[in-house]
Amino acid sequence: KITVGYQGRGLGLPFADRFDAVGYYQDNERRFNLDVLVPDVPFGDPRDPATPFVDIRTFSTNFTDLSTVGTRIEASKLIGGRVMLTYGADFFNDDSNNNDSNLVEFGFPEPVGTVPVSADTTASVPNGSLQSLGVFVQGDIQITDRASLILGARFQNVHAEADGGLGLSDTDRTMAALASVGRAFRAPNLVERFFNGPTPEGLAFQAANPNLEPETSLNVDFGLRYRDRIFNLEGFVFRNEIRDGIRIAPTNDTTESGLPIFQDVNIEKLRFWGVELSGDVRLPAGVSFGGTYTYQNSKDVLDENNPVGDSFDEKITGHARYTYPGDRFWVEYAVRRNGERKEAELLIGNPVGDVFPAFTVHTIRGGVTVFRRGPHVQRLGIAVNNLTDELYAEFANAGFFRPEPGRRVILTWDMSF
Repeated sequence: KITVGYQGRGLGLPFADRFDAVGYYQDNERRFNLDVLVPDVPFGDPRDPATPFVDIRTFSTNFTDLSTVGTRIEASKLIGGRVMLTYGADFFNDDSNNNDSNLVEFGFPEPVGTVPVSADTTASVPNGSLQSLGVFVQGDIQITDRASLILGARFQNVHAEADGGLGLSDTDRTMAALASVGRAFRAPNLVERFFNGPTPEGLAFQAANPNLEPETSLNVDFGLRYRDRIFNLEGFVFRNEIRDGIRIAPTNDTTESGLPIFQDVNIEKLRFWGVELSGDVRLPAGVSFGGTYTYQNSKDVLDENNPVGDSFDEKITGHARYTYPGDRFWVEYAVRRNGERKEAELLIGNPVGDVFPAFTVHTIRGGVTVFRRGPHVQRLGIAVNNLTDELYAEFANAGFFRPEPGRRVILTWDMSF
């Protein structure tokens, strides 16, 4: 990952007192090989004594190369001493290149033996691109010393397109405004819209749904905040209602290989509510501690008997940091624990089970100031993520258990001027 940025403060320009710009490029390659054996599966009516029992073995390999280029530009201007105007734009483009191979074999009793039943090298997600462009403006109006009103608006345009003349493309756009409540928008990603093929564990088939609608939501938050020289404490209660929520669901159909078909679909109305708490303590000599706690609950408003397995119920984070006087160097230890996540749509025989297990991730990071002259500062940073090499998954298609990276080291070079 390469990141280049510019920060300007106290500019005093007619259009900006502060100006920030950052551009980045990153490339992420992943190889995932899976060999699953399901023994003693009845090949016919299990009540019939003559029904043979067979072993079903699935070999699958996946290579994904996702490259991203993007930028964000933001500026702010104080108007009349009481209105802080912030405005800007952000853009990113994802290019996805994928190779997949899936082989299914039946192991019959002798003398038949092993019989290949299907082989497929079609990419589950076709090579394609996802572009996003957003333009935003926000005004923070200071009404009194203790009260302020925040008003804002954002335009978002998201375009997804598959390569190779497949005719798969779609564009979603929205305009959102916010005050004490907010309206959010999320377009389907490439996997949700275009993935078509056996799941990595080989126990189901996910069908593409190019006609997915974007999610929209109405979010209401209420919170309290306390700050002084040592403590920084915050607590929030939130309630979000999502229209056209994107969730994986069975189609009650089967493929040629006898696998159940699942597909990402839009659910009319989902409701999420929860609590977020955070706190930081800044002690003398550059020592600080902090942490967060999050609890959330979700349900399908129109069908309360339909569980919504979207995320963890609880998450706890903590960190301890030491910063040398003058910001010459700093070191930090961080820990994050996610609670269990119940899976809404269960796959029969899913090796992960009907509950995604809780996991704990440890991180050690630090940085050193290499050069400083006036506003020009250059810093070298290093981080060891997932220190204990934990196996876990937590993103949108984790229902098919594509794991996060293991232990890894990240080097960064940060320049500001």
